Amino acid sequence: MRIPRCCLVLILLSLFSVNFAWALDPALILEKPVEGKRVMGNFADGDLVLSSSAGISILTSQGKEISQSALKSNQGLVSSGDGKFFGITTFSENTPSGFLGADKFELYSADGAKLWEISRPPVADFYVSNRANWIVGVGSGGDSPQSGLIFYNHSGDSVSSIKTGFLQGIFFSPDGNVIFVNSAKEGLVAFGSNIDPATGSPDKTSYGPCDNFAASSSGENVVTFSQGSFNFYTRGKKTGSYSKPDIMVRKMALSPDGKYLTFLDKKSLSLLETNTGKLLWQHILDKPELSFVSLDVAGNASQIILGVDFDKGKNEDPENRHTNGFVYLLDNSGKTVWTKEFSYKLWGANFPKVQFSSDGTKFSVITREKIYLFTAD
Repeated sequence: MRIPRCCLVLILLSLFSVNFAWALDPALILEKPVEGKRVMGNFADGDLVLSSSAGISILTSQGKEISQSALKSNQGLVSSGDGKFFGITTFSENTPSGFLGADKFELYSADGAKLWEISRPPVADFYVSNRANWIVGVGSGGDSPQSGLIFYNHSGDSVSSIKTGFLQGIFFSPDGNVIFVNSAKEGLVAFGSNIDPATGSPDKTSYGPCDNFAASSSGENVVTFSQGSFNFYTRGKKTGSYSKPDIMVRKMALSPDGKYLTFLDKKSLSLLETNTGKLLWQHILDKPELSFVSLDVAGNASQIILGVDFDKGKNEDPENRHTNGFVYLLDNSGKTVWTKEFSYKLWGANFPKVQFSSDGTKFSVITREKIYLFTAD
């Protein structure tokens, strides 16, 4: 069954009471097509790295597109979370181990300036932090029992290496100073920027088993989620917990100051106070057509932004089933203060994606077809 666009708008208005008296509505600053391109980076906070069969380009937050060289068939692209740095790995044609190896890794700033390169690195996959003060290389077969990591600094020097088993993910704090490594063997481990001269290893803090986690801007505050329990930490010390046994967490986000945790399951948004573990409020989607897909929080949770998918149902043409979504802006009491519908022809159940700038003054919205930049205040 097809749902006319006018009906979608009526459904949206019937679901939420919007407070149009709230300050000024967010203003659209920029809108750009990105169809057919892989989008990497945070447009609200820096630049986007775009890749396609035509090559690499950088889209600045001012809307200027800077063209770069094309990727070869044996090359891979990675980007820092803010899009201000990107790396190109040139893979070896043949490796005796059977795993994919690398001939070299090159690091660039967003303006296309080459910063450094490593020839014949003993790792094949790379992760780049914001500010590129840390680059982590992962050995081939990173999810194997004997996977290894090498930490490189801003100059491309190898400063430390560790062994980790059954790697599940590598992440960075937003300021780039803390490396989070999650593995089935050790759980979530954070590595700091100070290197122990005796061991050659960075500071290490262990947080235990972890299915999902969120960190504040500095990485000082961390919340982990495992087997239905949230655990709160400050500077590595556990300060509290909150149990919700039946929940399946889709997304988690800590406020930049670390005082509030927001998390999503398919139908609900919850706000917790991290120093007490107290549930402050929940925002529930009570219509089967809607589900939460993305989340971010600004400041001291003064603003929360959400991406919501509209599922037209199994009877709809599959190509049109997930071609509408909504973005909601909430205040710190959980009240919806602004909403906007987005329509697109390319199927995408995980869109729209939303993200605030680090200062909370802008936010970006990404679909498979376009990117949008809005003011947030």
